[in-house]
Amino acid sequence: KEDSNTVKSAFEPYFIALFEFYRTAIIFYVGAGTNSQPREIDLPLGFLTPDRKYLATSYSDVPGSTDPEDIKIATDTVTSADLLKVKMNATGGYALTLQPLEE
Repeated sequence: KEDSNTVKSAFEPYFIALFEFYRTAIIFYVGAGTNSQPREIDLPLGFLTPDRKYLATSYSDVPGSTDPEDIKIATDTVTSADLLKVKMNATGGYALTLQPLEE
């Protein structure tokens, strides 16, 4: 698709993180999931436009929770120079939206 870009990252032999970037107008959507093992991975934001600030809204597993509906929602301001630490519980996942802020 011309409006999406998929990046696969192999972190160890039995785990692959698949980050799917969809650009709808000016909002990016990023998602990742894991198997039966908890994971902590780095998500570089170098795909964003340099020198621009974005509102990042993340949806992540509550650490240690086994309830799939137990979700932590957080917001932060990020740039293309940032590196996000993504933590996922066993059989968990992670989602992120990135929306440019007015300059």
